[in-house]
Amino acid sequence: MSTRRVSYVFVCAVALLACSTHAYAAPIQYFASFGGNSQSIGTYPVVPGAWGTQFATTASAAHGLTVAGDNLYWLEGNNIYVQGINGGSKTPFQSFGIAPLDLTVDVTNGIYHSSFGGNSDSIGQYPLAPDVWGVQFATGNDPHGLSLSGNTLYWLEGNNVWMQDIGSTSKSLLQNFGIAPIDLAVDEAGGFYYASFGGSSDSIGKYPLVPGAWGTQFATGNSPHALNIVDGKLYWLEDTIVWMANLDGTNKESLQTFGISPVDLAFYSLPVVDPPVPEPASIALLGLGVAALGWKRRQTRTR
Repeated sequence: MSTRRVSYVFVCAVALLACSTHAYAAPIQYFASFGGNSQSIGTYPVVPGAWGTQFATTASAAHGLTVAGDNLYWLEGNNIYVQGINGGSKTPFQSFGIAPLDLTVDVTNGIYHSSFGGNSDSIGQYPLAPDVWGVQFATGNDPHGLSLSGNTLYWLEGNNVWMQDIGSTSKSLLQNFGIAPIDLAVDEAGGFYYASFGGSSDSIGKYPLVPGAWGTQFATGNSPHALNIVDGKLYWLEDTIVWMANLDGTNKESLQTFGISPVDLAFYSLPVVDPPVPEPASIALLGLGVAALGWKRRQTRTR
């Protein structure tokens, strides 16, 4: 057997085995909800300009979209609904006497939080089970922007950002702004949070997770909301556009432009496809290539 033929067999075997053990990345998708005449939730790939499919129909504009485990939870009127991200049907999860403002779900601790405004200014903590009641802790001034990061719940009230550890009975002030923020997203691992502002202050600010600490702002437009942090990117809504940017606000890019303004966003990763197990034939081929190469080298040394 010639050296060229042995090398060819060996290279082909290695290439075949490498292909058979390739690791597959999990593609990111997002949900967008709509109101008005288009009351529904759609699911879309995180690819600029890519369209998706309808996920669920709603009776009113869905908000508080939260992906937790294998499910999407959302608020619709006075109700919380749940639906599996990989299929299934929309299922009632909880019904309140008034319409909640916001929602966050904690699968690790088996709980969820929902906030209420008006005469019921509060945040409730409930077991993550259908139709089970929990406890409420007093807040004030329409708590919203609920963001769970690690073991801490963050939220907005008026001009303030508040935080409270799960299991704690007291809240702590993280920041007081001159105007009321619209929305909030927390990157506890990176040590920062993001707050968005509307009106004459249209912008998103990035701040250290340190009480009273100030940060930097980058300009956006028209009341940015539905902030999400995913895989080192910040996503948000402005009018009919879904935007994405680096976590410092650079490289702002349009992800999608809809015909109407979405209400809320939530992101998730598709299930990772297990890499195929190497076929016995490919392993045998690799062994054959190694053996043949060794044999050729021995023949060369004995000449």
